[in-house]
Amino acid sequence: MRVEGFVLIAGLALSCVPAASWAAPLYSEMVVFGDSLSDTGNVHAASTARGLIPDPPPPYFDGRLSNGPIWVDRLAERLGVTSPSPSLTGGTNYAYAGAKTGQGSTNRISLVTREVLPVPNIGQQIDTYLADHPAGFRNDQLVVLWGGGNDLVEARNAADTQQMVDNLASELAALNANGAGDVLVPNQPDQADAPIFNRTPGLAAQMAALNRLFNTKLDAMLDEFEGKPDLNIRIHRFDAFGLVKDIIADPGEFGLSNVTDASLDLARFRPPFAQPYPVVENPDDYLFWDYIHPTTVGHRIIGDAAFDALAESSTQVPEPPSIALLIIGVAGLLGCRYGGGTTSSSTGRVNWKMAP
Repeated sequence: MRVEGFVLIAGLALSCVPAASWAAPLYSEMVVFGDSLSDTGNVHAASTARGLIPDPPPPYFDGRLSNGPIWVDRLAERLGVTSPSPSLTGGTNYAYAGAKTGQGSTNRISLVTREVLPVPNIGQQIDTYLADHPAGFRNDQLVVLWGGGNDLVEARNAADTQQMVDNLASELAALNANGAGDVLVPNQPDQADAPIFNRTPGLAAQMAALNRLFNTKLDAMLDEFEGKPDLNIRIHRFDAFGLVKDIIADPGEFGLSNVTDASLDLARFRPPFAQPYPVVENPDDYLFWDYIHPTTVGHRIIGDAAFDALAESSTQVPEPPSIALLIIGVAGLLGCRYGGGTTSSSTGRVNWKMAP
């Protein structure tokens, strides 16, 4: 049988098995701490409750700072668990747009409405979770801890980046002391690549240097943390910095054509935020939705890469059924006979090619 036949059979076998039933998902749910990259509606709910303009307004999607589902939605889908809803509506996503690392709160000035809203920083988000759940975390939860982007915007030197890392270390310690199991810790994408910075060379260079320094210090802190004798959590790192660099270096590999511009023109997006919205005709070809945040397509890429990062270092990720794996294995062997394929290190996708 030709290799195409085996690949077709493998695809049919997999399509007959729901993703969530590939194996009993060992994660019961996701608990999320972070900022606007992960907020699924807390700032929207809080701004609405305070009588402010509901932030973000359409064409932003359902309280998210993007034009569709964001990376935590996609990761939840891949894991076969419910997407974490905002904590203000009873869910387990405690992330707030504008949040920084550390304790206390930040007076967030909206990128869109320009209104001011106090939001809890990540340390306070964790404290709120523990107040809501006095028994602490459960070992079958996946905890996401992603922060630092808003701190970096205000960082000026190495001491500032060290403070950010120290804050995250304290937050990891709180997770470790309160029963958390698996913790996903992404590093920071290079903010110099975002439209808000990428046309200002001097500022972009300063931002890029601080960004790299923060990521280096974060890695060193995680190395040290993993060596602690009282370590209970399992840390899973996710190189978001490297992923976004790969996307920008080869947009076509990720199905994109524009990785420098925003698809929503915030300069023309003003109250009362009425249609027609100043959005390009093809936002699905763009990496960036506004001056800072990815499009839903960009978020989907991030969510898939986060899933791959977990799969490389965790037994918690659902596995395909053994029969489908057997078929895939046979197809793979025949694929080798006919030239096989290579796996993209940046995307995890298999690039098949037939031998001449």
